[in-house]
Amino acid sequence: MVAARKASYGSEKFGAPAPFAERRPVRLRFVACSGRAELLCRGRKMKTAWIRKSGARRVVVFFCGFACDADFLRESDLPDGCDAVSVYDYASLDFDLDVSGYPEIGVAAWSFGVWAADLVSEKLSRADARAAVCGSPYPVDAERGIPPKIFEATLNSFDERAKEKFYRRVCGGAPGADGLRRLSKRGARELRAELESLGRGFSEMRAPKPRWTLSIAAKSDRIFPAENLARAWKRTPPIFYEGAHLDMRLIRRALVHAARPFSKVGGAFERSAGSYEENAKVQGEVAKKLASMVISRGFPQGERVLEIGCGTGFLTRELAPKISPSVWFLNDLSEKMCLMASRGAGCRCETVSGDILKCEIPDGLGGVVSSSSMQWIPDLPSLFGRLAEASKKGAMLAFSTFGPRNFEEIKMLCGNSLYYPDALEIRDMLARAGFECERVEESVSRANFGSPREVMRHIALTGVNGRFSAFWTPARFREFSARYRAVFGDSGGGVGLTYNPVFIIAHRV
Repeated sequence: MVAARKASYGSEKFGAPAPFAERRPVRLRFVACSGRAELLCRGRKMKTAWIRKSGARRVVVFFCGFACDADFLRESDLPDGCDAVSVYDYASLDFDLDVSGYPEIGVAAWSFGVWAADLVSEKLSRADARAAVCGSPYPVDAERGIPPKIFEATLNSFDERAKEKFYRRVCGGAPGADGLRRLSKRGARELRAELESLGRGFSEMRAPKPRWTLSIAAKSDRIFPAENLARAWKRTPPIFYEGAHLDMRLIRRALVHAARPFSKVGGAFERSAGSYEENAKVQGEVAKKLASMVISRGFPQGERVLEIGCGTGFLTRELAPKISPSVWFLNDLSEKMCLMASRGAGCRCETVSGDILKCEIPDGLGGVVSSSSMQWIPDLPSLFGRLAEASKKGAMLAFSTFGPRNFEEIKMLCGNSLYYPDALEIRDMLARAGFECERVEESVSRANFGSPREVMRHIALTGVNGRFSAFWTPARFREFSARYRAVFGDSGGGVGLTYNPVFIIAHRV
């Protein structure tokens, strides 16, 4: 693959430069510690521009795409609670940004900036959240990026007229698109030098491939073919969203993701997003029952509704299209899951991602719903109090959680479990917060598996291992499996796992 890529767009194939092109002296420097080449232009580095520098604990490093300047992120709706710096102009691929003073780092990148972020990832190794927008770790690649012939043709014909045409394609072809004003005002000569530097880097430098925690792609991208991006992101399947290659709404989502610490639980759910629905059968059935209870009770249309812990959208799909809200607010620790859930809402959605105990809750709510998520909230009385303040009188609060018998097998064998309050405790919490319970239901069911290993795989694939993790040696797991079979095995050689869903409907008094 490397040899093929060099044959397609290596430096020896760039073709004769346009008459106006100026080439800076280029040399290769090999870094012994990593064994990879760094392409440098003497006296130059990737440029940086601080968008916000207030001394926050967390900094978001944003890697712009090709043809961006210092103002790309200015006048943008940056997430609160973090500093932000943008990296741009890849005429040199040397990088010396120092963010060592920040305890927390997040990375977001757009377009060719995804590859640039990979290239320097060792210098930002403490980043705990990495969000990619409309870019690929394989930027020029027939199957996973921009086809080499298209890249080479763009480079060799890049003049002022080609620049304007390229900008329109980046913005989806709309002549008055907002993104046009954000792209570089530099001349075609200088931009061609930047593009040539990137092309040589793609060909001659092997960028590391760190784990990205979120990838976003645009359905109408006219730069990176959508099918190529789907193939490029096997480890982190992209969420496809309506929009062009440059869409500030998508970049905003990436910034929000990078701006929050990637918690252990949130990280587990983020990684399980692609496998969640296939394995979370119980959660799917719970969501259907909760939606049925809400609809049979009656829910006024046109209300502002908040869904807490939306996941991939089990409850969203069952409920949102049937009650026609004015806006459906989606909350989850995983930004990726919020994006997935929004696709099935059939209405206007807004994302409120992050820890619901720390997020700003929208006001004037006519309803709050949540399925299979409240058990993760460590301070339910505080949450119920905040929800009461944000809800109108008479607003519905409908949710499912799990009771004390949930995962009782794991608790008995490992001594490791969430605290599951029972229905009476939850009633009391709600009453003290200003809610009156209308209906409470509880059930106990058993999910059957062929072996203890299948049980643990099920837990991992639904994200729950973010809380139930343990250090498993082969001997320890054999002991665990033997005890599981002895205590919870059935006559057919299988084992079970207990679920104890609790359903509650209340209203604001």
